[in-house]
Order: sequence, then structure tokens, then C-alpha cells
Amino acid sequence: SEKAANDTLNNNAHILMPVPNINEKRDKKWSEDMDKVSAKYGFTFRYIQYISQGHFDEAVKEYNKVIEDYLINKNGKDWEDSFRKDLDSISPYKFKYQLILKQKDNSLNPNPITLYSKRKLSDKEINRITKDLNNDKKDDEIKLIHNNTCYLYRDL
Repeated sequence: SEKAANDTLNNNAHILMPVPNINEKRDKKWSEDMDKVSAKYGFTFRYIQYISQGHFDEAVKEYNKVIEDYLINKNGKDWEDSFRKDLDSISPYKFKYQLILKQKDNSLNPNPITLYSKRKLSDKEINRITKDLNNDKKDDEIKLIHNNTCYLYRDL
């Protein structure tokens, strides 16, 4: 993506995070704290309105792929581990759960996603979240769920 390449040249790299409702209330302090940590690695998160038409998904993936390659070149191939540790150290989301989701062919995905929560979740809540995520066909890397009390992180 030419836009992503220009953003990296201008030290203005973003990981795009499509959201269904751009006006949705977010945890402002957590977003600011995330940006402080991510800026150390050379990027910020940018929420954008999800559009379910055209080549939107492909365009976002293409942009983020260019940024991910840039971040690997800038920070080294294991930069995400350090980034995640830095985020964990300041995060209000102290409870972690590994979820195994289904792939598009209904087989189990060998790569679990990490669900972070501000509070301990019951088995029933975890099962409901897993079911909802299995029905969600968008492969967002990061998104807030469960009334914004949890977020999931899918390895890029």
C-alpha cells in the first residue's frame, strides 16, 4: 500500500483497527496508554469505521501488512513479544484467557487468541464469547468485546 509506505517514511505509522461504530465509547485512558507504549515501537493504533463493501478488508490488511513489515525491520522480528509485555505491565485488563477458535473450514485453529479481561470471567461467559467469536467472520487483530470489558489479541 502506497499510503502505508508513505506513512512509514513520515514516521506516522498506524495499525488500523476497524470498528463497527466509530462513535462508540472507548476507554480513553487505556487508548492513550496504549499509544504511549506503541509510540516507543514506532506506531499508534488508529480506529476507523468498518465498511462492509468493496475491498475494505483487503485494503486494511494490505496497509497493516506494510506497517507490520516496517515494524519488524525497525524493532526486530520478536518485537511483538516486548510490546505485549510492555502493554501488560500497564494494562487494566489483568485476566488472560487463551481461546481456541474455529477456522473458516470449521476445523480448530492451532493458534489460540488471547482474551484479556478487566475481571475474572465465568466459564459461561468464556463459552459465550468463544461462540460469538466463532460466528464473527472478521479476523480483526485487536478488538474490544463483551461490553468493552475485554479485548482480544490475535497474533499478527
